[in-house]
Amino acid sequence: MESESSSSNENANANGQDEDGYSYVPSSQLSGREVGPKHVLFVVDQSGSMRKNDVKGYRSRTHAVYNCIERDFAKLQQMNFKVYENASNTMKINTKIQLSIIEFSDEATIVKQRATLDNGLIKFLQERKHKCAQGHGNYIPALQS
Repeated sequence: MESESSSSNENANANGQDEDGYSYVPSSQLSGREVGPKHVLFVVDQSGSMRKNDVKGYRSRTHAVYNCIERDFAKLQQMNFKVYENASNTMKINTKIQLSIIEFSDEATIVKQRATLDNGLIKFLQERKHKCAQGHGNYIPALQS
């Protein structure tokens, strides 16, 4: 029987990356190590063009963006990182991922900063879908925030 590091690392190149450029660390090397918090940042256009309803199934581009952040990121991460405590068999959410959102139109505004992936964030994302976009797409201040 092959060891975990040799069998699961067979597609890695000399730099320890797979063909897509992702690094792989065998779980045996992670044992007992604490993984630091992850901070994910979304920069969302809220200029007037985001009012258009040209994305099938959504009222506006803003609605589509926030729905995707909710469904394809926040809820998916919640689902993937729910863990069960062995001793008490209780579920808790891994809070090591934090999400920030900067919106830009005429100016950049931080609308969410280092939020954990809880139900309060889901509610916030659902409410932001209905925001009316306006102004010009001045993205430079958002990237400088």
